[in-house]
Amino acid sequence: MNSLETILPFSLLTQFSLVLLFMPFFSFLLLSFLPLKNRNGAFMSSFLLFVSFVIALFLFANSWNNPPDHSRWVWFEIGNGILFTSGIWLNNLTVLLLLLVTFVSFLVHLFSMEYMKGDKGYNRYFSYLGLFTFSMLGIVLSDNLLLMFVFWELVGFSSYLLIGFWFHKEAAAKASKKAFLVNRIGDLGFLIGLMILRSKYNTLDLETLTSVVETSDPSIYVAALCLFGGVVGKSAQFPLLVWLPDAMEGPTPVSALIHAATMVAAGVFLLARIVPFVPVEALHVMALIGAITAFMGGVAALRQFDIKKILAFSTISQLGYMVIGVGAGAYDAAIFHLITHAFFKACLFLSAGAIIHSLHQFSSKNDVNFDTQDIRLMGGLRKKMPFTFLVFLLSSMALMGMPLFSGFLSKEAILMASSTMNIGWQLVVPVLAFSSVLITAFYVTRMVVIIFFGEFRLPKVKVINTPNFASVSLIMKIPLGLLAIGSVFVLFSSNPFDGSHSWIIKGLSSHVAIHSAIVSYGSITLMLVGMGLAYAKFKPSGVYVQNLHKELDYQNKWQSLSFNNWHLNKIYDVVFIRQIINIANAVKTVEEKMIDRIINYFAIFNVILAKFIGLFDQYIVDGLVHLSAFVTSAIGWLSKNIQTGKVQTHIVWAGLGILMMILWFVV
Repeated sequence: MNSLETILPFSLLTQFSLVLLFMPFFSFLLLSFLPLKNRNGAFMSSFLLFVSFVIALFLFANSWNNPPDHSRWVWFEIGNGILFTSGIWLNNLTVLLLLLVTFVSFLVHLFSMEYMKGDKGYNRYFSYLGLFTFSMLGIVLSDNLLLMFVFWELVGFSSYLLIGFWFHKEAAAKASKKAFLVNRIGDLGFLIGLMILRSKYNTLDLETLTSVVETSDPSIYVAALCLFGGVVGKSAQFPLLVWLPDAMEGPTPVSALIHAATMVAAGVFLLARIVPFVPVEALHVMALIGAITAFMGGVAALRQFDIKKILAFSTISQLGYMVIGVGAGAYDAAIFHLITHAFFKACLFLSAGAIIHSLHQFSSKNDVNFDTQDIRLMGGLRKKMPFTFLVFLLSSMALMGMPLFSGFLSKEAILMASSTMNIGWQLVVPVLAFSSVLITAFYVTRMVVIIFFGEFRLPKVKVINTPNFASVSLIMKIPLGLLAIGSVFVLFSSNPFDGSHSWIIKGLSSHVAIHSAIVSYGSITLMLVGMGLAYAKFKPSGVYVQNLHKELDYQNKWQSLSFNNWHLNKIYDVVFIRQIINIANAVKTVEEKMIDRIINYFAIFNVILAKFIGLFDQYIVDGLVHLSAFVTSAIGWLSKNIQTGKVQTHIVWAGLGILMMILWFVV
């Protein structure tokens, strides 16, 4: 920005946006520094989030399909009169995400009040939630890439706190560090992209960049891929997808918040912000990465037995779909899927939390120790948790992309966009995207059947008709019910079989979305095939499921490939981590064996030299000084004795002098 003419005044909507932004931050401050009782702190935090949600509703009502509202102010002066501004940019995309983030965050707060009850870090947990929500809202509201990057990093830090909330567990501590470090790799690319754009166009304002960037410039291609590096890290795309499954070590409501509607969605939101000035060639690369991620995440979910890890790999796969949408030129479809995914995936995570919570209480009261997240030890839970089963089933059908559910509408829009990439290597994108449809249906059906149907498979506990099996409380049912409603098509489109004219797509894009019956029929067929194959293998009456509690994690290399997430952690360990450690050890050895020794020898030499200098100073320099003083003193003494003032003495000395001269000349 070059002059004060670019500064735009605060509007009323901007003022409300700032209140919305700082409500969760105020919650963080209150719970961090005031000695509030647990329940009071949770109520205060939830109330402030509810206020933010109400403001988000107001902003949505006053901004949707209206001209954008953009307010700027001076952030700092670069020099030579050049001003760098920051501000708030409200358009359809912004208010839609504000509504989503505040709504899901409020429901997670509400659910957590019961789920985290009794935890020693109760207030600390809610303070972290407030900081995280504040950071995510900052990303959504920012009007320039630098300010977005500041909140981007703050999201990374707050997610580190939440993932490692139970830091006394070694696995949680490692998972939080892993998430933080892996994200920093992608964020380095983000930072380089900012530098390229700033040096090229002297601004990072998104609205300005949209109008001045020349997509034919090769440097913009590089900058776009660098910015995409940040997306790869934050949204867990290949090859930086290894952190997300480990992040399940945090509390389950955190998983619903971070991995459904906020943190992982930040990358897709960034792509939607920059897509107007991203070259087509770069978009195609992004679509390819998204397709690979969708396929790899789905395959990795096939052999998981931890309920949260199944959902985690599912999240990776669905994020891949969103990136496919952006790369295929349908960012509106990607955001549509982001919204629908937030509802059904948050519902699935919170439902998983309700299951884990009930099983944990059951194990405590019946003195039976078992892994409450292992689906091999579940079964028949629809009998004791009918409400949880219902909402889980609805969300699962949305995840599979079944007609009449929201996931079908948004996923179909992405598949239709990907079908246009059918030239040369681009054909890989739709092939992997459609393959992932079958895979998704398979692992989702497997999960639902194993958890809710058949009989309870926990060893030594034949049935769960005991009254000690806890039911889901009302305060946990409310978020589950509301999120499950969002899994149905009616909130997003009047036509359950065509999402191309959804109000979200219409509001985000000016073009008419395509619709292909062939794509719809093809995806539905693949989904039904996946469901049928899964049910045939995991049917409740089958011998396989009845003995599932004895099943090993994997039995062959193909199962190992899925269970170990394509062995990416091992590959990275061998190729990168060990090499870095070896380099570090080599540097340590060089330092200890060479540099330290040289420094030690140099220190010894300096000590010896100092000794010699000390002796030289003491006996030579000081000796000469002392000798000069002695000679001077002797001469002075002699002169003093000669100059007595007596005439007789002078005559004697004069005579002696004359005698010596005579002797000198004679001899």
